[in-house]
Amino acid sequence: MYFVYFISGCIWGSFLCLAAERVPKRQSIIQPRSHCIFCKKKLGFLELIPLFSIILLRFRCLHCQTKLPIIYFGSELVSGLLFTAVLPKELSLQTFYQLVLFLMMFLLSLTDIYYLQVEPKFFYPLFSILCLIHFYLGKPFYLLPAFLVFITLILFNNILRDSIGGGDILLISALSLL
Repeated sequence: MYFVYFISGCIWGSFLCLAAERVPKRQSIIQPRSHCIFCKKKLGFLELIPLFSIILLRFRCLHCQTKLPIIYFGSELVSGLLFTAVLPKELSLQTFYQLVLFLMMFLLSLTDIYYLQVEPKFFYPLFSILCLIHFYLGKPFYLLPAFLVFITLILFNNILRDSIGGGDILLISALSLL
């Protein structure tokens, strides 16, 4: 069963990497199909197999031979490992909550790697889903710690100018709420 979770996670990792790369640039996640970012050739079926394709192609594009960014391989591997670590033998709302939390953090990490920003199009919907599940599961919301974290980060940012971005302050403060 873990193998199925791992492969599913790798597929999700590939998709999340594509979304993290395209959405901040206001590009569709559907069209155009997956393609080499350098020569723009559409990827064939054998080039889309998570982890194995990039290893077999020696981290190079099949068409233009340009070296591919390691982030593609890393995102598939990390997501596969996340799925394997989080998903037990039976699914529950608590498991779904943990998976959404980890995937949100992973997706936001990818957009941070690509563009040094916390993408609002990902953050707000996913955090709203987390809050709804959090509430439904009867978990407490930590308003005071979240407020204190927010104030501390704002003060820290004022003392050491531009040491932390506004999106990071929002993200850390929001996560302290949970």
